[in-house]
Amino acid sequence: MTFAVLIHGLAANMGVAIAAAFGLSLILATEAERPAWATRVLTGITFGAAAILCMALAVEVRQGLLFDIRSAVLILSALFGGPVVAAVATAMAMAFRATLGGDSLILPLASLAATGLISSAAWFWGARASGPLRVPTFLYLGCAQALLTLATTYVRYPVEVYALTAPLYAVALPGAAGLVGWLLSQQVAAAAAMTDLRSAHASLGASEQRFRHLAANISDVVAVHRLDSTLVYVTPSIEKVLGHRPQDVTGRSALSLIEPRDVAHIEDVIRRLATSPPDTAMHLEVRLRHADGRWVWMESAMRLLDEADGPVVLVASRDITERRLVMDRLAAARAELDRLAHTDSLTGIGNRRRFDEALEHEWRRAERWTVPLTLMIVDVDCFKLFNDTYGHLAGDECLRQVAQAINLTFTRPGDCVARYGGEEFAVLLPGMGLDAARKLGERLRAAIEAMAIPHAANSAAGVVTASIGVAVAFDPGSVPVQACPADLVRTADALLYAAKRGGRNRTVVGASALTGRVVDDAPQEDKRLAVVRAYRQAGALAPSQALDDVARLAAQLFGTPVGLVSIVQEDTQVFAGRQGLDVDQTSREVSFCAHVIESDDPMVIPDATRDPRFAANPLVTAPAGIRFYAGAPLISPIGGERLGALCVIDRVGRPELTTGEKELLAALATMAVERLEAQRCGRGAMALPAAAA
Repeated sequence: MTFAVLIHGLAANMGVAIAAAFGLSLILATEAERPAWATRVLTGITFGAAAILCMALAVEVRQGLLFDIRSAVLILSALFGGPVVAAVATAMAMAFRATLGGDSLILPLASLAATGLISSAAWFWGARASGPLRVPTFLYLGCAQALLTLATTYVRYPVEVYALTAPLYAVALPGAAGLVGWLLSQQVAAAAAMTDLRSAHASLGASEQRFRHLAANISDVVAVHRLDSTLVYVTPSIEKVLGHRPQDVTGRSALSLIEPRDVAHIEDVIRRLATSPPDTAMHLEVRLRHADGRWVWMESAMRLLDEADGPVVLVASRDITERRLVMDRLAAARAELDRLAHTDSLTGIGNRRRFDEALEHEWRRAERWTVPLTLMIVDVDCFKLFNDTYGHLAGDECLRQVAQAINLTFTRPGDCVARYGGEEFAVLLPGMGLDAARKLGERLRAAIEAMAIPHAANSAAGVVTASIGVAVAFDPGSVPVQACPADLVRTADALLYAAKRGGRNRTVVGASALTGRVVDDAPQEDKRLAVVRAYRQAGALAPSQALDDVARLAAQLFGTPVGLVSIVQEDTQVFAGRQGLDVDQTSREVSFCAHVIESDDPMVIPDATRDPRFAANPLVTAPAGIRFYAGAPLISPIGGERLGALCVIDRVGRPELTTGEKELLAALATMAVERLEAQRCGRGAMALPAAAA
């Protein structure tokens, strides 16, 4: 055998192994098209065919001794395909070798089987070729196979043959295993990279398809614009939300779609985003123009992104028009509820709650800045008699006209006009001093009288009139300044009381803090006191069982511990009939009943501690003091003068009386007057003084 023949045969074997390597790369490149088991079987067949070709192209070293690299091919089949591939390739090689026959057939077959087993064991130990660094593995296994082959050669052939073939196997098998193994590892790596690339490409295509589908179907509008607001991308959903096609707005300024009043705010947000840390998101609500011209409310989240060609702003916007409409309707409903809660349903002006809140607020402001604060309390004169004469519907209309007159008189934005209760109105005038308050109070009184609403029971004028008490706090001329809002109310109420006692249809103005009642010996009070003296001189005011019975009946009917028939005199109030009370008189200064005689309707105080007129009253602040009070005036048939009150008292707060309960209280007051008249006439009626006639 010549050296050239040997090299030629070795080259042919190497060519077969290399062809197997390329076949493996083709199989791996298309493995996604077939099941995994089919790929393994096909790989095994490829390597088995290569081993068979190597045996067919074997070089005859001497008579009966052939040389090839079938073992290297089987090693590589196990390392790159695993036990299944090695089993298929080894089985094919052993079958072919068996067909060749020859002496000692068992030994070469055993050698092939051992090669497959050793290579498979190496695969199980993790020696799978995955790159150039696995080349030593091929060399080691090639060396192992060379030793195995040399051992079989030593057994089968003489020493001189062994000496000839030992160098050949020692070099050829490791070299072939290492070279072809390296080539196969490169092919496998390339096939794996190609598979990963195809997978990534398929995944990218699927992701792009999903993105396009999402962009076309989501309800949100996603847009990208540069820092100068030029739009570079808009999702197709803009056509569904705003009626614009993406191609019509791309390249335009995003600000052209924004409501002009929101533009400055958007520009400020973009400037702040440009200087904010990465991943900063800013949220805002803006109005965008729809293609049909209407404005659509959008809730937007803006985020700055750094891209290769410069920073851009990513904007995700959601249509919140329906939500804003609902919010606007809720706000309008809340405003309407608030208005109703602060509006008197009869007159349309503010109610007591509105007045109380305004008084507390304006008092703090006046106290903080030391500016005047004026309070007017307006009371329609003889209103109960008006209702009795003309009916309650006419009375309601009368109150509406008086409220309108007050509204027309006080038109400043900060003025508060409210119905205080019954026929009483309150006017709060921030910043108004004593002189201006006096002029406006008189103007209001004259305006009410000038309406000329007929009132036959108002004998002094024949038309509806009003009495007004005007108190001013924090006025430079006020001595001293009131300590709290309740003091201002007490002062205005006392001044109203003075106007009533002065003959009604008049305005009384004051600025000092009030510690007692206003003393005013006006003719009207003289006339009332003259009638009271007439009853006293007739002995009608002396305590009697008849009046005690009326007081007891009132206490029983209303479930209170105290019932009284009270007569208000010049400095005291005496109890002509009483139930549940030991004393027979108190000072007029602290009298609740003294307030009742200024009205034609019953006066009810659910909780005296919460009423600014009585909260500081000694009868309230004392232990077990008065909490609930309800009284109806005792109206004498002599000139309609009010002698005092029929009242019930409790030491715990109670709810407001119903209309029926107020009528019952007034009926009991009428019963008490009848008893007083019986006592006055039974003891012999006196000639009334001229003042009372």
